[in-house]
Amino acid sequence: MGRLEEIAKSSVRGGFYLLIGNITSLVLLALASILIARLLGPENYGIYSISLVIPSLALVLIELGVRSAVTRYTAKLRSEGRTELAVGLAKLGILFEVLVGVIATIIVVLLADRLMIVLNRTGIENYIRIASLLIVGQALVMTAQGVFLGFDRTEYNALTLIVQALSKLILAPVLIIGMGIVGALLAHILSYTLAGVVACIVLWHSVLGSSGRASIKELKTMINYGFPLYLSVMVGSLMNSYNNIVLTWFVTNAEIGNFRVATNFLSLVSVIAMPIAMALFPAFSKLNSEDREELRDLFNYSVKYTAMLIVPASVLVAVLSRELIYLVYGSRYFLSPSYLSVYAIYYLLSCIGLFVLRSFFNGVGDTRVTLNLSIVMALVAAVLTPTLTLMWRVYGVIGSIIIANFIALIYGHRVLNSKYGIRLDFKLSMRIIATTLIATIPALVLKGLISHPIVCTIACTMVYVVTYLTALPLFRLLEFSDISRLEVVLGVIKITRPLVRLILNYERSLMKLL
Repeated sequence: MGRLEEIAKSSVRGGFYLLIGNITSLVLLALASILIARLLGPENYGIYSISLVIPSLALVLIELGVRSAVTRYTAKLRSEGRTELAVGLAKLGILFEVLVGVIATIIVVLLADRLMIVLNRTGIENYIRIASLLIVGQALVMTAQGVFLGFDRTEYNALTLIVQALSKLILAPVLIIGMGIVGALLAHILSYTLAGVVACIVLWHSVLGSSGRASIKELKTMINYGFPLYLSVMVGSLMNSYNNIVLTWFVTNAEIGNFRVATNFLSLVSVIAMPIAMALFPAFSKLNSEDREELRDLFNYSVKYTAMLIVPASVLVAVLSRELIYLVYGSRYFLSPSYLSVYAIYYLLSCIGLFVLRSFFNGVGDTRVTLNLSIVMALVAAVLTPTLTLMWRVYGVIGSIIIANFIALIYGHRVLNSKYGIRLDFKLSMRIIATTLIATIPALVLKGLISHPIVCTIACTMVYVVTYLTALPLFRLLEFSDISRLEVVLGVIKITRPLVRLILNYERSLMKLL
């Protein structure tokens, strides 16, 4: 078995645990968000969402790229047999994140009155102060997850996700009934606090209990690597906060609440996308950046297989947006289905490496390109967001996000080609989109014939999936070499092996007929 297959098997194993953790936490968080949205209503749910903007931004500003650096260097050092230094780096990274988190919390609490002005809302300063308590717990959880990822212990990564989501689901309805918006914020904060405590206990017993030290010199090395990445994440988060602030100036709290519900539903697609992107980061880190052939093959396979999963998933969510929203959140969120359908277009960009490109550059250590990607995206959004939002309200923000990401990806591919000699197969990307559109035709026809929302959702999903799998060989998206490769790589997960074999045997049979 080749080295790429070995790395791919490790990534698939890690991605599987992340996927399980994401799916489970998604279900729990979806239930929690349903309860919160229904108990608070669109107006108060919008205020709850706005109150989290400043603490979320502060969390990004304090990070300095250390979390990503911990993941990369622990994975790299372990592959070189230097586990003791990897343990030391992990301990140092966690201590650093907790200390700066405490400082950031104090600053937000003291400056809440002034920060409130930025959001164009009055009377929410105490909500911001309460929400600031989130910073330390979330920083601890995210850094611990970075350590688990670097040590290939993603099952514990999944555990922290589930603890956080389950805690929020249990606490939210109890606290909201007694305290309203404050209760919703406290449930969110306490869920991360509990997850952080669990993460620390598991870290000590499974990863960091052995001896290992790192000096300030190693911390500087991590910051030097991570600082461009930190700036990249900071620019991206500033852009996200900028979009939220623009919304507070141009649209109502109810519209923001509807938009938040739509983004909650897009986590159905993110649950597939994020584990892939996270697992690819250490995978690219294990390759030699000078080996262009291995880098090219891993990149192209990653884009192809990622898009083949994410594109059809996003289109299915768009097709069933009304049924999904009304079933879960109720008809009061009548604006959310159209927001969800338009926002699903964003995930079509996975055909050109939306969830792979950054993992590639971060993995090979070229974090300055990642920074440039974020700068390009931010510059485009800075101009487009207020203009389009003024014209089309929430739809304008969504359009700005899609256009800005598309332009940044075009820039990224230019660098990828000139610096690493890797070209994207745009014809393949178009075939993936065409195959997905073909699969929507019978689903849309069936949707028009069935009025019951639950029956319609189940029937349309089944027809859509079968049509899509049948169309894959017709558009030459799968070849016999792909089947063999997927059998080896995906076979590492025993629990999904029967389903994988069933699907791949079906595809192989169709290919033989053709």
